[in-house]
Amino acid sequence: MKKIKEGEEFCLGNSVFTYKINEKGAVVISPMKILKGKLKKTKDFIPPSIEEVKAYFASKGYSEAGAIHAFEYYSSGDWTDSKGNQVINWKQKMLQNMMFDKDKTMSESSGGSVKKMVM
Repeated sequence: MKKIKEGEEFCLGNSVFTYKINEKGAVVISPMKILKGKLKKTKDFIPPSIEEVKAYFASKGYSEAGAIHAFEYYSSGDWTDSKGNQVINWKQKMLQNMMFDKDKTMSESSGGSVKKMVM
């Protein structure tokens, strides 16, 4: 449990409060604001390793070269997207890179069977 100092804001439900101790020693809680919607808890983003990205691409039928390209793109940008927002779910971002057929390692023949392409 975190200790809250007198005058420090704290959340309870969808509202923000502060408190002070009056001259009689009683705690007086004062509402500061009501927040719209729910508070979002954010996780600290932990970037994947190149091995994790390669394994993810391979599990989806995409090439190692595509995985390396996607990994380098996001890691060089400190894992931010094209709008400058911090990546939250790296697998979702990798799916966007998997939309290119040139990075596919498998293709369907006219018979519907799957076979490996020769690189």
